[in-house]
Amino acid sequence: MSIQRLLISLSALASVLLALALIGVFGLLDAYDKLDQQRRDYQRAHALTHQLQESSDDLTRYARTAVITLKPVYHRLFNDLLALRSGTTPSLNWQQDLQQDWLSSTHWDGPHSSIADFEQQLHELPFTEQERTLLALAERRSIALTEREQLAIHAAHGRFLDSYGKFTREGPAEPRMATKLLYDKTYLDAKRGIMQPIEQAFALLEARQVKALQRAEDQRLLFSVWLIVVLLAGVATATAFHLLISRRIVRPLLGMVARTEQFTLGQGNNRLTVRYDDEFGALAKAFNTLMQRVENNLSLLEVSANTDPLTGLDNRRQFEHDLLSECLRMQRSQQPISLIMVDVDNFKAYNDRYGHPAGDVCLQQLAQAHNLLQRVRDLALPHRDNVVPIVTISLGVCSLSTWQVDMPHVLLQRADELLYQAKHAGRNQICTSDQCHPANMTLMPKAPN
Repeated sequence: MSIQRLLISLSALASVLLALALIGVFGLLDAYDKLDQQRRDYQRAHALTHQLQESSDDLTRYARTAVITLKPVYHRLFNDLLALRSGTTPSLNWQQDLQQDWLSSTHWDGPHSSIADFEQQLHELPFTEQERTLLALAERRSIALTEREQLAIHAAHGRFLDSYGKFTREGPAEPRMATKLLYDKTYLDAKRGIMQPIEQAFALLEARQVKALQRAEDQRLLFSVWLIVVLLAGVATATAFHLLISRRIVRPLLGMVARTEQFTLGQGNNRLTVRYDDEFGALAKAFNTLMQRVENNLSLLEVSANTDPLTGLDNRRQFEHDLLSECLRMQRSQQPISLIMVDVDNFKAYNDRYGHPAGDVCLQQLAQAHNLLQRVRDLALPHRDNVVPIVTISLGVCSLSTWQVDMPHVLLQRADELLYQAKHAGRNQICTSDQCHPANMTLMPKAPN
């Protein structure tokens, strides 16, 4: 697979993982929000249910205390608690602690200028229909029981209902009747009739709370695991991306840099290994082809720089390099060294007579001679006018057996001097440091095409 496709695939995978991570984060936040909301709703619903239970008990306690002690303060407390439950403000300003206790117990969030009655809170808080029905039943029974408690309180003070349903008719106090109204079996059954639906509502509320919390906790756990899996997948994707960049991009680039440095230093193998059939594989092939062409061109350039284009022999630069190498080898081995300098006799006259192309052929055939000290074989072909030109050469031979300072220069200078002696001796001569004698070497060049 190409690097471009791999990068596109990894980018798409990263986008999917990012989307999944966002889903997991929002899901987890929603789970925590649901947990918090469920706890708040449960606390408010539980508080209202508990307040209904406690207020019913408080009304009973205030009524019984008012009947037994005949103190008006308990009657006022009874009336104020009824006012709070009905959503009205208590009649006594000094009874603010009772109002604050009701508000804090029910967690009512409404304006402080008014108090929501029980029915209003029952419909606004998150109760189920079954729970709401049970609590409404308990509330109706509690209100009905307060009428009996009112009768008992007023009877203890000698006040009774008139024909209009008001306690305006006065008479002798009836403490026994009042006590009976608050302690007989009918009253106790009515109290149980209030507490039974409240307890059932408590049980339903608790069961629902447990299930709701479990669902929210399961959602939280699900999205927590979701995020962990997405995180691990993200780490795996990042690792794969790192390996891709390292193996498929960085490593080939570093290899290319290393091979280029080796090439510039002339060291080692400068070829890249083609591992994958992708963009960098194609680049590696192109790089190897380029290196091969550069090496070929450098080889040709080196040959061109170190050889004479006409004869193919080493030029002056290469000759001086080889001469220095031979001199150093002579110094190490303590073996004699000789230098032969060759010149074509009357070469200018040859060029003037036969032309420069013939002179070039002469030099080329002279370069083909493998041993200048032996007579070369006849390389001539018939020339125009059936005249076969003969070329002779002169040689200066310098030999040294001991190392000298600036030895290459000394060899060149002595060989050049001996060559001139050969020229002055009549040409076609070989001159050494001892003597000159005929070379007896001729060359019959081929005619140029």
